[in-house]
Amino acid sequence: MLVYPEDLYEKLEFNKILERLSDHCMGMPAKNKILKMKVFDSSALINDMLDEILEYQLSIDMQMDFPLYHYESVLEELRLLRTENYVLELESYLRINNHLRLIHSITDFFRDKERKEKLPLLHRISLQIILDPALLKMFDQIFSDEGKIKPTASPELKNIFSAISSKERELDRLFRSIIEKYKRANYLSENLEGFKNSRRVLSVSAENKRKVKGIIHDESATGKTVYIEPQEVVELNNDLFELETQKRHEVYKILRNLSNQLRPHLDDFLLWERILIRYDIIRSKAIFAREYNGTKPKVNPKQSFSLNEIVHPLLYILNQKQDKKTVPYTLRLEPNKPLLVISGPNAGGKTVALKALGLNQLMFQSGMLVAIGDDSEMCVFSKIMIDIGDQQTIEGDLSTYSSRLLNMKFFIEKADKKSLVLIDEFGSGSDPKVGGAIAEGVLDQLVRKSCFGLITTHYSNIKNYAYKSKKILNGAMLFDRDELKPTFRLKVGQPGSSFAFEIADKIGMPEHIINYAKKKAGKDAKTVDRLLIDLQHEKKALEEKLLENYDESFKLKKLIKNYEQMKDELSIKRKKLKLEAKEKKYLNLSEYEKELQKLIRDIKKDKKIETAQAALKEIKQKRKEEKSEMSDLSEAVFKKQIEQVKTLEIGQFVKLRSGGESGKVIGFDDKKVQIEMGIMNFEVPRSEIILANEPIETKTKSITTDTLVNTQTLESKLDIRGYTKMDANDSVEEFLDNALISSLTQVKILHGKGSGVLKKVVWQKAKEYKDIKKIWHPNEDFGGVGVTLISF
Repeated sequence: MLVYPEDLYEKLEFNKILERLSDHCMGMPAKNKILKMKVFDSSALINDMLDEILEYQLSIDMQMDFPLYHYESVLEELRLLRTENYVLELESYLRINNHLRLIHSITDFFRDKERKEKLPLLHRISLQIILDPALLKMFDQIFSDEGKIKPTASPELKNIFSAISSKERELDRLFRSIIEKYKRANYLSENLEGFKNSRRVLSVSAENKRKVKGIIHDESATGKTVYIEPQEVVELNNDLFELETQKRHEVYKILRNLSNQLRPHLDDFLLWERILIRYDIIRSKAIFAREYNGTKPKVNPKQSFSLNEIVHPLLYILNQKQDKKTVPYTLRLEPNKPLLVISGPNAGGKTVALKALGLNQLMFQSGMLVAIGDDSEMCVFSKIMIDIGDQQTIEGDLSTYSSRLLNMKFFIEKADKKSLVLIDEFGSGSDPKVGGAIAEGVLDQLVRKSCFGLITTHYSNIKNYAYKSKKILNGAMLFDRDELKPTFRLKVGQPGSSFAFEIADKIGMPEHIINYAKKKAGKDAKTVDRLLIDLQHEKKALEEKLLENYDESFKLKKLIKNYEQMKDELSIKRKKLKLEAKEKKYLNLSEYEKELQKLIRDIKKDKKIETAQAALKEIKQKRKEEKSEMSDLSEAVFKKQIEQVKTLEIGQFVKLRSGGESGKVIGFDDKKVQIEMGIMNFEVPRSEIILANEPIETKTKSITTDTLVNTQTLESKLDIRGYTKMDANDSVEEFLDNALISSLTQVKILHGKGSGVLKKVVWQKAKEYKDIKKIWHPNEDFGGVGVTLISF
């Protein structure tokens, strides 16, 4: 992924977006990652990241309270724990425990079935977590809710705490009696007692310090108070000191054991921190997007985009705080017209429009919702290059124009079909005539590179070139002539004027200077822009007329094609009607029964055996001829339908020979055809489809478990689920007989999975028919082994 120049993020203010985004993070690790965030060039990855944000917003709207709160990085702790028997500071264990609690809360959060269903992408992230319950139990045993070591963390520690408590009670009783004694003697100061060097001491006034036996530990800053440990409690304090030392040793031993228990799980903690950071970033993006009304565009895999109501997100946030309206604009760029040249007055919004596109593109490719309207589409670029602002450098010995020329050179060398180029004030910085000519040459090369881009300019030759080019759109920032102020609205399809004289007049420039300037510029200078606008209007009108003619021509071709198709279908229908009549006659045995009964009566009456045999032979011959004629008609219909599907086209509508709804052709080869029917795609042999008319209206049909079958679908599908073995056998036999008589090419039998008894009945019965070509199960998506398909 190429971004140019190095300070592109700063020039497009993407760094400000990242700073605002990072303010919403719960932990410093996510904040640091966001501030270093880069853009991606994978459409699939970006689409997933955007969907994750939408899911988190849904969790907020549904008040699900996703369990994410403040956390700190434990990477340093994990690094230190790799050393055998290393013991961390107590705060470090508490940070690790906090991670553990967060991860456990997240796994608990997704135990709820509704949350799994509503937030599938967020749930998928949590599936990486494999948490050993023993870790939670271990921390629970050692630490209290307040983050302190529990007295019951080990049997030894429990005994030590008990001993300390006993000594402290004994010390307290003794100390109180000593205080009462010296208080009555007025040896003590107002504070009576305190703690010095972890020892309980008396606060003795300086003049009485020699009257109290004990160890002096300290004195006050004024020297008026001396802190003395009474001699009577020295031994008890020594005992407490020894017990405190034992306690520290036991705590150290407990924590060392905890470190050893954690060591096998260090890689898990590394993964869990990455998961917490990911959830934190998703959460921050979801919350921040609400500030600028961010939406998800359709991720277009092809190089084209359509942006409705796009705004600069930072400007939108600022205006919202000041209760001002932000003026959006709409833009559509495609491979046949990938460049837009914007012109118009200074301070009219050209640069803001250019930055709005660049900033939203960076946000989109970093997996953030963007400040655009609904029904928008965006594509992914592998190179984003800009030339905005002054790039003069003293260190590099570059003037403003030299730096711009270097940028132009870089664009020409690197630009391609997957590049987005943004250039502000194109051609400026040098003599207008020379600078404009060089800019036009650069623009010509960018057109040849087929890159996408937005370019702002004041130069008439650039606007004129854009007018002549088939691959460039002209655009204007509109100006209110009456109020003499910009409207900040972009109109695509016409170039804009700089309105320099009008603006100069409004700000109070002396009239004689403006008149002088007009005289020097000449009368043609003002009319060039007007002429370009008029030409652009005529060009647009002509293009609309051509498009209208094209639409009429397309409709005419479609009508002719439909007529030819209807003609073929009429021929097929005639043959089908004739075939149906023959089949009906063939199946209607009453006529032949009457002839046979008449023949039997004649034999009985006249006993003419030879005559009867001849009549019987004639009847059989007649029946054979009708059967042959039926076979020829059926073959003719089949061949005609096969002939129609020999020359298929993508987007053409077909349907299965066995009936049902029509579907759209999305791919084919010599033998197979891929069809899209509603929300399903499937592949069938060419011989199994016939042409169909395009549906007038397509409606989404829901799939229900209670299927209603009419007389048309009875012939191609049979459901025997719940039948007994005998009933199933009879039903399958009758169904297959009717299918053969009706000349169906494929049927479906639903028998369910169960114990496999009904499936066995179907397959055994089907194998009795010589006309059956193939018996198989469809894919799992279409029923799997619970369904049997049969082709004749």
